[in-house]
Amino acid sequence: MLVLVVLGFLALLCLYGEFFVPGGILAVFAVLFCIAGLVGMFWQMGFLAGLLYLVFLVVGAIFTVQLALKTITRRTLSDFCLKEDQEGFVSSSLEKDLMVRVGFSSTELRPSGYVCIEEKNYQAISIGEFIPKGASVEVVAIRGSYLVVKKKT
Repeated sequence: MLVLVVLGFLALLCLYGEFFVPGGILAVFAVLFCIAGLVGMFWQMGFLAGLLYLVFLVVGAIFTVQLALKTITRRTLSDFCLKEDQEGFVSSSLEKDLMVRVGFSSTELRPSGYVCIEEKNYQAISIGEFIPKGASVEVVAIRGSYLVVKKKT
């Protein structure tokens, strides 16, 4: 019986780990451990013990999911993104002073491409319209690592 209880705890541990390790392999192990524990409990201990074990797994799974979600929500975006440049990597934020700046398109924007502002190229996306190469553009927003631009009229 101790082995079956350990299987239940391993299933819950794998379920918790699935929130933090991509790939789904821990979810597969969690399901296999649950099935093995349930079959073993129903077979060795009887119907009532198997039913209590099932309730334990369901309540434990609910608690485990809530705990994992609380752990995830405590982390901020800065835990997942660079705030500043590191050797070999470039951070994803652009200078806020690029807002409302005017430049020209280095490539055609259909709707994405490159724009040049103050002799520096930036990745950009237009607001749904085609902008030909060399057209005057204005920055209307900054989204992560690219600029949102519109054709200057």
